Amino acid sequence: MCGITAIISRKPLVDIAINIESMTSVIRHRGPDDEGFLLGDYNNGQFLVASGDDSIESISTQYKNVKSYYGKPYNIGFGHRRLSIIDPSPSGHQPMTSKYGNNWITFNGEIYIYKELRGELEKQGYNFVSKSDTEVLLNCYHKFGTDVVKYLNGIFSFIIWDVNEHKIFVARDHFGVKPLYYYFDSFRFVIGSEIKAILKVKGIPKNLDKDSLDDYLTFRYTPSPNTLLLGIKKIPPGHLLSFDPLHWNIEVKRYYQRIPQIINSRSIKEWNEIYSEALITAIKRQMVSDVPIGVLLSGGVDSSLVTAIAHSLTPESLKTFTVGFKEDYLKNEFAEAKEIASLFNTNHTEVVIDSKDYMNFMLDAAWYMDEPMGSSSSIAMYYLCKRASEEVKVVLTGQGADEPFAGYDRYKAEKYAKFLAPILSNKIVHSIIKRLHRNEQLKRAVRSLEEDDWKTRFIHMYTLFDDYQKDKMLKPDFRSQQYRKKEYLEYWAKGLDELENLNKMLYIDTRMWLVDDLLNYGDKMSMAASIEARVPILDIDLINLIESMPQNLKLKGWKHGKFLHKLVAKNWLPKHILNRKKKGFPTPIDQWFQKELSGEISDILLSSKSYCYRYFSVEYIRLLIESHISRKEDYHRQLFALLFFEFWARRFLS
Repeated sequence: MCGITAIISRKPLVDIAINIESMTSVIRHRGPDDEGFLLGDYNNGQFLVASGDDSIESISTQYKNVKSYYGKPYNIGFGHRRLSIIDPSPSGHQPMTSKYGNNWITFNGEIYIYKELRGELEKQGYNFVSKSDTEVLLNCYHKFGTDVVKYLNGIFSFIIWDVNEHKIFVARDHFGVKPLYYYFDSFRFVIGSEIKAILKVKGIPKNLDKDSLDDYLTFRYTPSPNTLLLGIKKIPPGHLLSFDPLHWNIEVKRYYQRIPQIINSRSIKEWNEIYSEALITAIKRQMVSDVPIGVLLSGGVDSSLVTAIAHSLTPESLKTFTVGFKEDYLKNEFAEAKEIASLFNTNHTEVVIDSKDYMNFMLDAAWYMDEPMGSSSSIAMYYLCKRASEEVKVVLTGQGADEPFAGYDRYKAEKYAKFLAPILSNKIVHSIIKRLHRNEQLKRAVRSLEEDDWKTRFIHMYTLFDDYQKDKMLKPDFRSQQYRKKEYLEYWAKGLDELENLNKMLYIDTRMWLVDDLLNYGDKMSMAASIEARVPILDIDLINLIESMPQNLKLKGWKHGKFLHKLVAKNWLPKHILNRKKKGFPTPIDQWFQKELSGEISDILLSSKSYCYRYFSVEYIRLLIESHISRKEDYHRQLFALLFFEFWARRFLS
C-alpha cells in the first residue's frame, strides 16, 4: 500500500523535479518506508531514476537524490511512497521497470492473486527478479496491454508510462478502494493518490465547485468523478484513463461493467455452500502478506465473521482492535467485540475516545480526508487505525456487506415501496409523521415513497439537505444551476433495466455511496495512520456472485437483511450474535452537539470569519443548531457535515 504521483508537462520544465518531490512528500503518511522518483522526456524516451531523503539505503547509495535534478528540464516525473507489505526487500522499490517492454510503473495497492498470475507468466517464459506483486502487474501489462485490468483481483491504483507507445495508462480498482485524482489543462497533467499532492504543483487553482457543493449537501460526499475543487477529478471505480501526451488528450472509460445475471435455479442449500466457499476464498486471498495482519472488530456480524474465518486460516493468534467512546455512551460495542475476541482467542485491544479527541483531530482529519465527508465515524476510524499501526501493518475489515446484501433500512423501504406508499401518504398518517420530533430518517422515507420515479425516490432516501433546505441555506451566488443528482444514478444504472429496483439500488450503492463515502474515509484514515485496510467482502469474484443472487436471498421478508450472508455466518458464529439488532457504527455526535460541543459548533459555524459564513446563511445554520439543541429535530448529520466542510475549507481553500 502506497502513495503515487505523476506530473506530465507539454514541454520540458525546470520545476518538474521539485514539483514531483513536493507532491510525494506531502503524502509521506501513505508510505513512510521508502520513496523513489523517475524523471524523463516522453518525446525521446530518455529517463533517469532518483532517490529521496527517505529512500532505503541501497537506493540512496545507488541513485542521486532528486534534489540534484532541481532546475533541469524534464517533461515527465513519477513519484512513489512505499508502505512495504509484499516483498519488503529493496527489489520491491518503485517506480519499477522490468526487462519486458520499456514500461515504468508507480503502483498503490495489492494484487491478491499475484502468485497465480506469476505462475502463469513463468509458464510462458517470463522471469522475475523480485517477489513483489508490482513486478507481476508490470509484466501482465507487457503481456495483455490495457486489457490487464480484466485479469486483476485486488485493490489498486497505478500509473504506467509506456515509453515505446508514448502513452500513460492509469487505472483504479473495480470498487475504488484505492483513490486516484487528476488535474488536466492545456499544458499539464497531474495525478496523485490524494488531492493535496496535486495542489503542491504551483499554479493549480483552489476554486470551489458550486455544483459539487450542491452534491455534497445532498449526498454528504461528492460522487465521482467530481470533487469540491473545480478542475480536480476522481477516476471513478472500475475505470481506466489513457493519456496521449503527443496529442495532449485524455480518455476515461469504464472497464468493469458487468451486468448481473440473476440465477434463480439454485436451492438455498446450494447457495449456502457456494457462498460459504467463495467467502473463505476471498478472506484467504486477502491474508496474503509479508508483514503481520490484524482485524478491525466492531462486534457486528460482518467483522465478527471475518475474524472467525481469518482465525481458522492461521495458526497464530489474531490481533483485533475495537474503538468506542467513554463509558456513558450506551451504544458502544466493546462488550460484543470482547465476546468475539474471547470466542476466537484473539489478542484484543480497545481504543477509547471522547469529544475532545474528536474536535482536536477534526482539522487534521479534514486535511487527511482531502474531501469533506459527512460520516462522523471517520474520526473514530483514524484513532482505531492509529492504535492498530503500533502492532500491525495490515488490517482486515468487515466493510462492504451492507450495500450488496441489503443491510440498511432504506432497502426495506425500496423493496416494499408499493405497499408502504399508500399507508404513509395517507393524509392523517403523513400529518402525524411530519410533526414527529427527531425522526429525520422516517421523514426522508415518507418523502421518498411519495415518488413514482425510482431515481427521485432513491435521492430522497439519500438526501442530507433537501432542495428546500439548500435554497434556504446557500447564498444566491453559490446555488447550483446544474442539478446532476439523477445523472449519477443514471450513469451507474446503465444496462440495469431488467433488474428489480432493489437489486438496482444495491448495484448503484456498491459503486457510488460505498466508494465515495465509506471506502473513501476508510482509505484516507487508515493511510493517515500508515496502515493498510483490506475489504475481503469486496473481493471481485465474491461481489459478482452476490450480485447474481435473487433479491430474496439478500432481503427476506421485512426483517432479514443480509439473509444468505447471515445464514452462512451460522457456521461460524453463535445464534444470539446473528440476531442482534444492527448498530452500524453510531457515534455520540448527536449528544455532543446538544451538550458539551453545542457552544463550540456555534462559535465555529457562525463566526463571521468562517467559510460557512461566506457560502451559507448563518441565520439558517443557527436555526439548525437551535432546533437540534432543543431536541425539536435531529440535525446531527447536517451539522457534522457543515462542521467538516468548514475545517476542510480552512485547509484546502485558504
